[in-house]
Amino acid sequence: MKNSKFRSISTRLVSDIVLFCSILFILIIGAFYWYSRQSIQENNEKLASSLAETTVLKISNVLSPVERILNNYTWMLEQELLPADSVYTLTRKVVENNSNVVGCAIAFEPYTYIKKGYYFAPYSYRTDSSVVSIQLGNANYEYFFMDWYQIPHTLNRSYWSNPYFDEGGANQLLTTYSVPFYALKDSTPRGIMTVDVSLEWLAQLVNQVKILDSGYAAIIGPNGTFISHPDQEFIMNKTIFSYAEETNNSELRAIGQNMIKGKTAYQSVSIENTSYQLYYTALPGMDWSIMILFPEKEMFASLHFLFIILLCSIVVALFSLAIVIQRIVKAKTSSLSQFAEAAKKTARGDFKAQLPVITANDEILQLKEAFAFLQTEIQEYIRNLQQATIEREKMESELRIARNIQMGLIPKIFPPFPNHPQIDLYAELEPAREVGGDLYDFFLTDDNHLCFVIGDVSGKGVPASLFMAVTRTLLRTVANQNKSPQTIINELNQALASDNEENMFVTLFLGILNLKTGELDYVNAGHNAPILLREGQPPRAVPVVTNIPLGVLPQFDFAQGQMLLESNDNLFLYTDGINEAENISQELYSTERLMRSLEENQSKDPQELIGAIIASVNKFADGNVQSDDMTLLALKYSGQEII
Repeated sequence: MKNSKFRSISTRLVSDIVLFCSILFILIIGAFYWYSRQSIQENNEKLASSLAETTVLKISNVLSPVERILNNYTWMLEQELLPADSVYTLTRKVVENNSNVVGCAIAFEPYTYIKKGYYFAPYSYRTDSSVVSIQLGNANYEYFFMDWYQIPHTLNRSYWSNPYFDEGGANQLLTTYSVPFYALKDSTPRGIMTVDVSLEWLAQLVNQVKILDSGYAAIIGPNGTFISHPDQEFIMNKTIFSYAEETNNSELRAIGQNMIKGKTAYQSVSIENTSYQLYYTALPGMDWSIMILFPEKEMFASLHFLFIILLCSIVVALFSLAIVIQRIVKAKTSSLSQFAEAAKKTARGDFKAQLPVITANDEILQLKEAFAFLQTEIQEYIRNLQQATIEREKMESELRIARNIQMGLIPKIFPPFPNHPQIDLYAELEPAREVGGDLYDFFLTDDNHLCFVIGDVSGKGVPASLFMAVTRTLLRTVANQNKSPQTIINELNQALASDNEENMFVTLFLGILNLKTGELDYVNAGHNAPILLREGQPPRAVPVVTNIPLGVLPQFDFAQGQMLLESNDNLFLYTDGINEAENISQELYSTERLMRSLEENQSKDPQELIGAIIASVNKFADGNVQSDDMTLLALKYSGQEII
């Protein structure tokens, strides 16, 4: 069935390449955008600084001549006390000769001119048609206490006043420049000379600073008042602090504090939801500061437009790249579908399925050669597998026959001696493989003696089974001559050890029971000791003399043991496949578990006892396949024969 989530190589390859290129392009464009933005900001800072310097220079070009005029005239006033009429003439001359000067005053200290009295402050100012001269000082206008007089007098230096609007007079924005002058002889203060300068030109000059489409410049005074602003409502009506309060802009408030401190900076600021790049600096010689604002949206507009163009170009390029790559990959990998179809046919048994024709000497050609080699190898493997299957089936058949022969060698009729009610015997053998190496046997050597044996041949499978068959055959031959267990075992050992090139051996327990007396003579050749089950007593192992297994040393003299079976004694014999049975956790069944199980079932007859033990072992193993044969033999002696 076709996988609904199938994705072709070309699709995956295109996806991977486009993804990689996209990430790469994004990183490159991101770096380009960041670098360009930084470059624009740096250039704007330089531009703002240049615009500010140019504007300051233009302002200085207007105000510096005014400062020079007053400095020159105050020097004249310090040299000698001019006639009163000459003072009026001087003020008129200053106004008439300087278009930006609206008014000029020379205010003297009290009684400087005795004839003029306490006040003498000639003042000339410009009207629409002429220049008018008046006397300022009187009881209603005590100029000594005015800022334009007090501040330079106290500071002992020239002073530019805060701009102000001359209502009822010139009706325009003015600022006053005041310079103190002194008597040359004793340096005592003689008065203050002032000029009132119109600032109408200032607004025009600042508004001429073109900054993109909506950027602008503004000037604030020493207390933050807007002296120049593109919005006329701001001029002399708002301060930068009141505007910051209106817009709830703490950042703008901090900028205003830095500006009135005369600091210079370039930073970002948001004003009424519009982001700006702001540059501000102080005007030299004055307590004013100029600010220049660049709208970020306009400032980076060209960059954003270029960024969009680049993105669109990259999208088109990636789309074109995807189409080209997909076509190239499809052309290069079209044969893979034919290989897939050939693989399916091969899987169904068509080992001569047609492979695609490959002309290019590349990996696809190598794939074809490998696939052709695979077809050849599979055919060879199938032939070998078929032959191996035939041979295995033949071997399995032979093993089944061998098992049948093996099982035919051991007694399977129970009860075996119906004419001897004083003895009850049952045995069972479960090979771990088709044929195994365990054995048991029992037979009467005469009417009064029962010979029984249990053994375990080293190894597994056919060799162990053959060695077991030889052992049983020799045993039957030797034991039928009414010999003692010791003699039987010694002769059996010599026969098995001779010409034993495979070094096989067998552990074995052989006993001969006198059916009348219950006397049991036995030899244990390296086998597990039998377990005696006696009424009223816990199960216990029969004390046996230690001997080596049969088939190891041909001249070894095996020691014999003897014991007396009482009425209703049960003797249990087993191979190590019982106590060494493993469960899935590789735990052993163990002799301890066997003893407990025997104690729980010791009152049962031999067949029931063996069935209970096998059930206990199988429950413990929990389905785990065993690696060793399991053989059990139980013999119950009921006492002397009743005639």
